[in-house]
Amino acid sequence: MNLKNILYLYAFILIADLNAEVNISNQVDNDHRIRSFAFSGPFQHDVNMDSLSRIINAKNYSFIKALKIGVKSNEWRSFTATGSNGDHNVWQVYPNIKLDESVIAVAEIFSQKDQEVVLRTVIAKATSEVWVNGNVKFISNDPSYKNTIRFNLMKGSNKIIVKLVSLGETWFRLHILPESRVEITGTITQNDGKLVPFAPVNIVVPSQNKKFIGKTDEKGVYTHIIYPVYEKEMHDIYVFGAEKRNSFKNIGFVKKGARLTINQTIKLRNSINGRVLTPDGIGNQFGIAVQAVGLNKQGNENSYLLTKYTNKEGSFEFNNLPEMDYHVRLHGKDDFKYFLDENSQKRIFNLTKTGKNYHDLKIKITFLSRGTWDKLGYLDGVLSDYSATNFIDQENKLWIGTWTGVTVYDGQETFSINHENGLPNYPINDIIQDRNNNVWVSSGDLATGKGGLALIKGKKIEKVFTKFDGLGGDYCGKLSQNINGDLLIGGNGGFQIYNGNSFEIYDYTNGLTNGFVNAYFVEGNSIWIGTSDGLVHYNGKKFKVYNEDDGLPNNNVYTIKKGPNGKLWIGTENGLAIYDGTSFINLFSKDGLKSNNIQDIYFDENGNALIGTWAGLNLYNGKTFILLHPETVGYEFGLDRARHINKSKDGIYWISDFSGSGIVKYDPGRLLILLNPTISQRIELLR
Repeated sequence: MNLKNILYLYAFILIADLNAEVNISNQVDNDHRIRSFAFSGPFQHDVNMDSLSRIINAKNYSFIKALKIGVKSNEWRSFTATGSNGDHNVWQVYPNIKLDESVIAVAEIFSQKDQEVVLRTVIAKATSEVWVNGNVKFISNDPSYKNTIRFNLMKGSNKIIVKLVSLGETWFRLHILPESRVEITGTITQNDGKLVPFAPVNIVVPSQNKKFIGKTDEKGVYTHIIYPVYEKEMHDIYVFGAEKRNSFKNIGFVKKGARLTINQTIKLRNSINGRVLTPDGIGNQFGIAVQAVGLNKQGNENSYLLTKYTNKEGSFEFNNLPEMDYHVRLHGKDDFKYFLDENSQKRIFNLTKTGKNYHDLKIKITFLSRGTWDKLGYLDGVLSDYSATNFIDQENKLWIGTWTGVTVYDGQETFSINHENGLPNYPINDIIQDRNNNVWVSSGDLATGKGGLALIKGKKIEKVFTKFDGLGGDYCGKLSQNINGDLLIGGNGGFQIYNGNSFEIYDYTNGLTNGFVNAYFVEGNSIWIGTSDGLVHYNGKKFKVYNEDDGLPNNNVYTIKKGPNGKLWIGTENGLAIYDGTSFINLFSKDGLKSNNIQDIYFDENGNALIGTWAGLNLYNGKTFILLHPETVGYEFGLDRARHINKSKDGIYWISDFSGSGIVKYDPGRLLILLNPTISQRIELLR
């Protein structure tokens, strides 16, 4: 270690030792997420930040002493965010904070050199000010502060002070992008030189499935700031203009600290389009996954994939592909079906600079969907056409969680429970039956954070639990049970355990990422917890966090299930992860998923996965994806927001739909034959 690094390390240790019991140290060159903060509060909102900044930035200021503002003193409390984004849940530190009260957060930032950095903040349910080394850098309710905030860090120690005035359940993240970030800017024009305003300009790192989304301003100028930097990976830039005038450029490898100018001209590019037909060649097939597969110079398929689903007319189109040769294939029932040439070989589509358009292609494929569909909605006695969850109890009754309450369906009749019966007047998020056959219903509204946990016995509400009864928060989400039969409650209150008498709570203050729980999977004494800032494994004693740095495709985890082969399947906001205990294999829409937003997973008796997404329901056999959708076989209702999947004893699937179809019934055991694919006439035959 050279002398400069030794002195830097000594300064770091010395300053940290002055505040040994309060950890606020962050090294921006190693981690851009400001994870460690000290908090003090609550105070009145009218804090003189100029005066406070001078006090805290004074040499040898000690965080051991309480912070006094006016007549009020509050101790400093430090926490380190463990999640993927480094989110800080201030509301869980101060659960009794009132509207318009303020909290002061302080972090020490160590920089290896003098450098210009970029500040990125997300601050929810609060107004805020950010001060750096005694100078204000950002005020949230002042429009004069631009979206890109730049300032200089000094070599060594820097102090950041954040003032947060509560507007509800406050949380925030603070990222500081060092000089090693990449900045790419440019102008987008048409062939005639005219500027192209407000055009989407995306930079993609294909191997990492990372997409940096942006657009041009009113002058046709775009700017991208890329961090972290993937120096060893190829980067592409896509521009999407009006009337299918687009642009693509491979910009190759990008070095850390690069400042690039890349201008692009949009134009009509070579494209591939066509239709997928029914076996007789007369009708069109909706909802078929069509995939463009890139070829390398040797003619072998490479890692480039792009998937489109056919529309109601059976049409598909690829119109802004990278310049290379391609195969085009469909996702079939068991395997891929390729477009073939006159020699029955896989057809090569040349989209290089010497290539051409391939239009009006046609291909026939057998019907991929089977079974019959039906739905239950408002007109059938269900409280709402919008359902986020459902549950099948010990008596095979279907409990339907809706936007406005719970409806119970016994196969013949329905009865409902809503706010008029004492249920919290918020959307139903989950339903579960405990070992004593009691039914628990969680509810909550994300916008307000309100809701509750209801205990139902028979047809009556026994009790509604809220914060006043010991819950960590009123918004209640996912429900489960541990090995002892204790109830596990998710939501804004953290990882909450109810043993029938009292609540035990773990949240942000205990190292549970940002403390917002979306999902549980119980495996013996171990519990996997999906949060909105990472995947967490709890062994009964401590938490281990998995995030994007470990290979997770996205930090917002919605569902966790165990597959037939023992691997863990994790549905996130941006991709599906399969974890074998060592590493993650990730699947995305490019691979065939209808959407990257994964809401639920259910495994059938053959080991296939039914995957509920924010754009529909997929069946995945380990190789190909099939869209299970009523309209693919002529029904006149959709299934476009598949939130939750269940299966009754008679083999019927019940899918909660949040796009207006209520609860959708799918019976794969009945074979549907279309007499004429162009009309909705159907004959149902028992398989």
